[in-house]
Amino acid sequence: MREPLVAIPEVQLPDLDLPYEDGEPLESDRHVTQVLLCIRILRYAWRDRSDFFVGGNMFIKELYEQVFRTPEYFCWDPFDPQAFVGWRLSAGRYTPIPPDERGWLWSEELKLWLGPWAGAIQGEEEAEAERQARLAAEQRVQALEAELARLRGKRGRSPR
Repeated sequence: MREPLVAIPEVQLPDLDLPYEDGEPLESDRHVTQVLLCIRILRYAWRDRSDFFVGGNMFIKELYEQVFRTPEYFCWDPFDPQAFVGWRLSAGRYTPIPPDERGWLWSEELKLWLGPWAGAIQGEEEAEAERQARLAAEQRVQALEAELARLRGKRGRSPR
C-alpha cells in the first residue's frame, strides 16, 4: 500500500527577474571539464556529508549575496586560469578573499585551498587509455571471429 502524500508548505520566493545569461559563452569543452572537475573534487571532499549543494555556471553574484546569503562565492575564467577570484560574506556584503603567494584562495566553508593548477585531470588519461584498449580488443575479437569462421568454412568443405 502506498504512503499518503504529504502536503508541502508553500514557499514564498522573492519576486526576481533572474538573469539567464551574461553575454559570455558559458559552455565550451574546457569550461564544462573545469566545472565538472570542481564538482567532483567538492563531492569527494564532502563524500561523508549530505548537507551541501555543489553547482556550476552560477554567475549571478548579487542574488547569492542579497537573497541566498551564500557564505562564499568563487569565479574563474576558463580561458584565463589566473583570473580566479572569490568573495566571503561579511556584514551582509561580499568582500574579496585575498590570494596566497600561489594565487590560491582559502575557503573557510570548504576547508580547502582553491586556485589555478596546471596538470592532468586524474581519470581523464586513464579513461582514454581504457577506451583505446577496449577498441583494440574489440577489433582483435572481430579479427579472430573472422579467422574462426574462415577456418570452419575450410573444414566443412570436402576435399576434391
